[in-house]
Amino acid sequence: MIETRNADYWKSEILFYDNDVFKAIEQSKDRIELSEEILNGMRHFCEAVACFVFKNLNKNKKYDNRFDEIKQSLLFCKSNCNYNFISSFHDNLNSSIGHKTVHG
Repeated sequence: MIETRNADYWKSEILFYDNDVFKAIEQSKDRIELSEEILNGMRHFCEAVACFVFKNLNKNKKYDNRFDEIKQSLLFCKSNCNYNFISSFHDNLNSSIGHKTVHG
């Protein structure tokens, strides 16, 4: 089934993740947990921005799932000189160690 995710949906996601990042900052946590939550929230925020931009320029595109839409939106941003900074920022967020890993 194809889900409907229009520009308004992605705008609400932007606002949600913006609020999510600020909540993480306001709550007292240790630095590791705080940085993990901020990086995770910023990744999702960046993906929502890419999807919002993509959806505004490609209103008729529909995707089977959210992952495919995010992937195509980031590829669109990467290939467009006006929006490639979004993709670059997302790549930098993904290369950060912001998730729980076991180092050994």
